[in-house]
Amino acid sequence: LAPEAKHSLLQYVTGKYLQPANCTTHFEWTDPHVVGGTMTFIVRFYQRNGQPYPICDTDSLTVEVTEGLRRVATLVDLGGQEPTAYNRAVCKFTVRQAGSYRLSVMVGSSHVLGSPFNKTF
Repeated sequence: LAPEAKHSLLQYVTGKYLQPANCTTHFEWTDPHVVGGTMTFIVRFYQRNGQPYPICDTDSLTVEVTEGLRRVATLVDLGGQEPTAYNRAVCKFTVRQAGSYRLSVMVGSSHVLGSPFNKTF
């Protein structure tokens, strides 16, 4: 491993580190959806070994929603009240204009599986 690597050799060998390609995204709506509502999608984070990964503020999670060249305000809540929620991020944004929206979810410089997503409202 390079000196600037964030993971120890043991973490690397056992797969106990965040793997963006193992993350899943669930959209709480069906396409196409009407304009004017608050949309919610949930990203679940997993380690390379398939175990849930406890996401936190230091993991460089970036969620960006754009409509054309316009950025849309997005709220991201990490974790939750229930014990099984430690590996999720709940993302919310409001659709104010009909069109094609691009949802980008990144950890560091890597997209999660399927990102960027294109949704039409």
